[in-house]
Amino acid sequence: DHLRPSSLAFNVDQNSSGVSVDYLDARTGKATRTHGRAAIVCLPHFVAERTVPALKQQRSSDLAAAFQYSPWMVANLTVENPPSGTGAAPAWDNVLYGSESLGYVSATHQSLSQDRRASVWTYYRPFPSGDTHVNRQWAYQQSWETWVDLILKDLTRAHPDIRPHVRNIDVMVWGHGMIQPRVGFLWGGQRQNTSRPIGNIFFGHSDLSGFSIFEEAQYRGVHAAESVLASLGHPYHSSL
Repeated sequence: DHLRPSSLAFNVDQNSSGVSVDYLDARTGKATRTHGRAAIVCLPHFVAERTVPALKQQRSSDLAAAFQYSPWMVANLTVENPPSGTGAAPAWDNVLYGSESLGYVSATHQSLSQDRRASVWTYYRPFPSGDTHVNRQWAYQQSWETWVDLILKDLTRAHPDIRPHVRNIDVMVWGHGMIQPRVGFLWGGQRQNTSRPIGNIFFGHSDLSGFSIFEEAQYRGVHAAESVLASLGHPYHSSL
């Protein structure tokens, strides 16, 4: 439990006996080094290259630049009494025709309660086009009021009378929310190179597939774990 990511900064490096991990416990300010025969790094590529020195040393800058991330905004709306256009209860996933957003999901869709007078809608707005750095800076500079106006204007496409039904809106901007499967990235060779281990340091993250979806994260984690077992000579039955 003392290795919780929220309480440390760490550094992973290869050495003659395996792998060493240096981490700083932010709660105590204590730096510690631990050793292992192998390590699995399950981090986004832009974080992994700052954590594993060998990754930045052995892989070119143009390879790192191939990993582009779309900023996006996620908002949770507390909605009282479903507005017109939804019926008694909206579907789990609701896509808005003609919108640049991904629409919203009903976060209470699995509730067994028959009382549908209040719900939480999670709204998604990615920024996949144009320069990612410019988009990221723009997104960070917007006020809560600006985001709320954008969200409600978009939702009026399906729900013209949405505004009086919204009691609260929480907004969060994710600067590096999703890896972009850009043209040439999936099959051009660069992505495949990043999947390879460096010594006994193995990598597992959805970035390595080029898609930010749970199934790819699951696959990459299991693949990394099985690769470690194989490299250390441990017998196992593959789950892939």
